[in-house]
Amino acid sequence: MSKFSTAGVQEAPEFENKWIKAGINENVVLHSIEAIVPEDTTKSPYLEFGFRLSNGTDQDLNKVKFYMSDSAATKSIEKIKHIATKLVTEEQIDAVTGTDLASYGKALNNLLSGKVIREMKFVGEEYLKDGKVRVAAKLGLPKFASKEVGTLKYNPNSEYDLVKLPVADAEITTVAAGDGLPF
Repeated sequence: MSKFSTAGVQEAPEFENKWIKAGINENVVLHSIEAIVPEDTTKSPYLEFGFRLSNGTDQDLNKVKFYMSDSAATKSIEKIKHIATKLVTEEQIDAVTGTDLASYGKALNNLLSGKVIREMKFVGEEYLKDGKVRVAAKLGLPKFASKEVGTLKYNPNSEYDLVKLPVADAEITTVAAGDGLPF
């Protein structure tokens, strides 16, 4: 067989991404919900939701924290309800209660874990790692979950959908007045 022939060669399999990325993700599994109450009382308690794609594993989780301090709980509960109503009925999620954060988290986990959200939008946030700019997928503001495909929009040119790193001062070239340039 010649190295310049396709005879006897099979087509390469399509790459199947198993990690949640910034943008629109289909078939996102709500893998788990866990209540975290730090021993340090100066730190806020939170519910940690673990999301993954349907072909991912528990090692591929994108973890999202919903802070439950007095000042943050209302907005967090609104976001949780936004997610939950894509998985169960409003009556089912409204019936979930708990005497404390741990029991509430366990009840949410029992009701919602393992269910699939048809479409979710994760905003991008640039960060530096090993000298390279990378993009982390973060949960934004509602509307970020849908029961149908094609209803969510992501625009990588929007500052709301992709938070870019600031341009480093060293990368900005400034020219002082009176430098002899004609403009």
